[in-house]
Amino acid sequence: IGYYSYMDYRTLIATNQVLNASDLSYNEMLVLGYVAEHPDAVIGLVAREVGLLPAGISRTVNTLEDKGMIERRLCPVDRRHLRLNLTKIGIQYATEILKQLEAIT
Repeated sequence: IGYYSYMDYRTLIATNQVLNASDLSYNEMLVLGYVAEHPDAVIGLVAREVGLLPAGISRTVNTLEDKGMIERRLCPVDRRHLRLNLTKIGIQYATEILKQLEAIT
């Protein structure tokens, strides 16, 4: 095993530990992070950017909504689209997870 392979493995293990401590799944972390960086994001774009199928993004957003971390709003211009934003709790989680992940890398 080379040095970089070992570091990548250590980063993966540390990332997994952050996820376990945060009570978030990997998909939830991806969506939370994307919406943190792109407020008012259209749900379809979020799905495409994080690599989730429609069923996967719906399930993930439902879970984050149940946890009080994210909220959906109808787009005022085009009511066919839903926009996602973090709640105060979601912002706190995203900020804490980002700090922990930055400490790892």
